[in-house]
Amino acid sequence: MWKINKINLFVIIFFFLFINTSFAFSQIKCDLSKLKPVKFGEKNIYVKNLKLCLKEAGYNFGNVLNNSYDDQMLKAVKNFYKSWYGDVDGKYFGKLGINKLKLLIEDLSKSKINKDLKKFSSEKEFLKYLNEANKKYPEILQITKRMAFSDFLAAPEETILAVPAEFQSSRYSETNVQVKGIDEADIVKTDGKNIYYSNNGTYVDSIQVEDNILPLSSYKSNTKIIKAFPISEINQLADIQETGDLYLIKSKNILIILQSNKIISYDISNPQTPNKKWELNFEGDLITSRLYKDQIYLILRQSLDDENLCSIVPLKSNNSKISLSCIDIYMPPMILPVENIISAFIINPENGQILNKSGFLETPLWYGQTVVYMSKNNLYIVYPKEIKTSDVLIQAILNNLKDVLPQEIIAKVEKLKDLDLYESSKERELEMIFNYYLKTFKKEEIEKISKKLEERFLNYYKSKMREFDKSVLIKLDINDLTLKGVGEIPGIVLNQFSLDEYQNNIRIGTTIGERSNWSNLFYLIPFSSREFISLNDVYILDENLNIIGNIQNLGKGEKIYSVRFIEDKGYIVTFRETDPFYILDLSNPYDPKLTGELKIPGYSSYLHPIDNNRILGIGKEGNKVKISLFDVSNPSTPIEKSKYILDEYWSDILDNFHAFLLDNKHEIFFIPGYRKAYLFSYKDNKLEIKKEISSLTSIERAIYIDDYLYLISRSNIIIFDENTFDKVKELNLK
Repeated sequence: MWKINKINLFVIIFFFLFINTSFAFSQIKCDLSKLKPVKFGEKNIYVKNLKLCLKEAGYNFGNVLNNSYDDQMLKAVKNFYKSWYGDVDGKYFGKLGINKLKLLIEDLSKSKINKDLKKFSSEKEFLKYLNEANKKYPEILQITKRMAFSDFLAAPEETILAVPAEFQSSRYSETNVQVKGIDEADIVKTDGKNIYYSNNGTYVDSIQVEDNILPLSSYKSNTKIIKAFPISEINQLADIQETGDLYLIKSKNILIILQSNKIISYDISNPQTPNKKWELNFEGDLITSRLYKDQIYLILRQSLDDENLCSIVPLKSNNSKISLSCIDIYMPPMILPVENIISAFIINPENGQILNKSGFLETPLWYGQTVVYMSKNNLYIVYPKEIKTSDVLIQAILNNLKDVLPQEIIAKVEKLKDLDLYESSKERELEMIFNYYLKTFKKEEIEKISKKLEERFLNYYKSKMREFDKSVLIKLDINDLTLKGVGEIPGIVLNQFSLDEYQNNIRIGTTIGERSNWSNLFYLIPFSSREFISLNDVYILDENLNIIGNIQNLGKGEKIYSVRFIEDKGYIVTFRETDPFYILDLSNPYDPKLTGELKIPGYSSYLHPIDNNRILGIGKEGNKVKISLFDVSNPSTPIEKSKYILDEYWSDILDNFHAFLLDNKHEIFFIPGYRKAYLFSYKDNKLEIKKEISSLTSIERAIYIDDYLYLISRSNIIIFDENTFDKVKELNLK
């Protein structure tokens, strides 16, 4: 039998402790109590612990977390200090950084949203939550119940219907959408043979001859079905009385008409006699919709019904109700001011059957709009969180003004902080405190005191902007609408193009500090400054909605006007007086970089990729529509290769990208103006008008079938040969 002597025992114990410690260390998380100063080149457990803590705060090191203070960590440390302290070399992480990191992680843990959200288990649990919310935010809920709400607005993988070979178009355009293969509703659709066009409003054109008024042409508001190809047989086949945005499900011969309060389905197997199949009515507001894999996705908003809080009826079909019960709604992780239900539905377009549904409680609308983005895997809903003026002011006073304000004022604010009062009551109390304080000074001193307070408030708000101004991000599985995650990001998003999913990560462009001008936020003190302090960031979140990378401080003092993410690149335009056009390298999601910047007059509110090296920007310069062609082949030095100032003050593309049409084959694009419609060429990287087209009524859309371009207005359709740009046909609409 082997004898264990003291040396062998020591070796065994050491080996066991070493293995056990190493294994345990591989399992540990950030330990704030064991943070200590470290420097570049060190290799020990303290470095690894610091990495774990930095990772928890949102500063990452890729997929490998070792115990070395290496180049990768140096970059993260530089980014960490830069976000609050300024530029440093990153070779030392000291006590100042440790204290800041502890505060940051503590703040994050307080505000962190529970990722494992669950649905309400019963009506009792749902009503209990609403009762607690009503007690905590009674004034907010009463006010929002009196508000009137406005609507918020937003190519399938198709099988082309069989058409006789002699009449089969070789190609045709589809609605301009954000994600290829996911269709979005618009007023015009085509299957390469017929055009489906929905107009709104009634038009009558007339001329007065002496005492008589003679009508020249007229049309009624309806949805028109037009045989469009071959052009020799162009003819208006049928009218449908309902109007709205359209979806065309070609594989099933279904036309969907989407209105603000209903959705209607027509069988168009015989286009001359469309047959109504089903109809669903909305009880709330339509936020947006999508069509993917022959299924319709609807996102609705509905205010809570005081009398039937747990009997929510977003949809109705004839006399039957389609309800969303309490147990279909996900429970927020904390008590929030809520008075709306956001509901998501998947609908079978053949029979109107609800395939799946989900619901969420939403905070009051005045804090900003809800934005929806859909990828081929997930549905994302993002909306701003509430900003409480009293919280911002109280935190600023207690954290940054103790050496400026007298102890008597600080004591009153300390007491106010812990009082369970309504938000408006806290604001009034703060106003009274400051009025009392300012009255102790002579009139000529008040301006000096106010300026000092303003500077302190502003500095504090700047340092905390990303903590005060946040949005909530919800992620749903598009197959069954189950919740896959909830996250938070600093700032608010502009529109659906602000979000993009790529390689299981979600990229988001946000503006911080623009929701409310800070001088209005701190209205209790007579500030004189009107400084713009907004910031613009890009955040990359992993599939669990954890922030893994970011680019911050783009366009300081400006706000985002347009965003476009294309594979591992990002393009952002910010604006206040000039138009910075930024190019981002997002190939490493843990370490995204700003690679190029171009400053030019005006701004672009819509960005459209022509190919991998060229981006088209459409916006304004002064009071005119501006078109820019950007060469982005060298990401470090973007170039505005060509620019055209259009003699128009507006184009529908500025707020509805569905109106844009690009035809790469002929290197042209279509822009509707207020006075005319325009066909532009971008051949040889030069923007040039190929055709200006006038019509009796404004041309709203353009499509192409084969090499023919159809320009569609409420009164007619004008057809051009794209090879010659000659007009070849015109159809007056009835």
